[in-house]
Amino acid sequence: MNYSTDRKDRVRELGSYGESIVAHYFTQLGCRVKRSEDWFDDEKDMMVDGQTVEVKTLMPIYKFNAFCLPAKQAKKCESVDRLIFVKIPAQPADPIRIYESHRDEDSKTRYDFRESFNNELCIFYRLTFLQELVTIHNRTESQYLIDLSPSAYKGCFHETRIDRGS
Repeated sequence: MNYSTDRKDRVRELGSYGESIVAHYFTQLGCRVKRSEDWFDDEKDMMVDGQTVEVKTLMPIYKFNAFCLPAKQAKKCESVDRLIFVKIPAQPADPIRIYESHRDEDSKTRYDFRESFNNELCIFYRLTFLQELVTIHNRTESQYLIDLSPSAYKGCFHETRIDRGS
């Protein structure tokens, strides 16, 4: 496939593709899905059964076992009804995983902590605190997300499974 060499175009395509994966997932569940027609919609990416949904398509920061977003995105992520993450696989053989972040009852936030990362204040969503919604095994889609990802860490890690036996 031919990909744009412009980073912004690739990031937009990555986000749009992640949103299409999530829209398909919810449609398969029988939900009513309406994607936002405005790429720069500052309230949501889509509506699912009348709820606002924001979708973030990212590779986690493995050092923190968390998704990392610039703090300037916190308002939108914290104001929607549902915050969904599409985990970009590290390798084509790894599955795509979709997670949902729920609000903590005490802090009333979804993110776990704030910290400076790459000289920018960021918010982190630990994978261990997210609800995994679905795992998608599709090597072609995994490769497409990897190819679009601007992450410097793609291809550096393998997803590992430990078989604990029966």
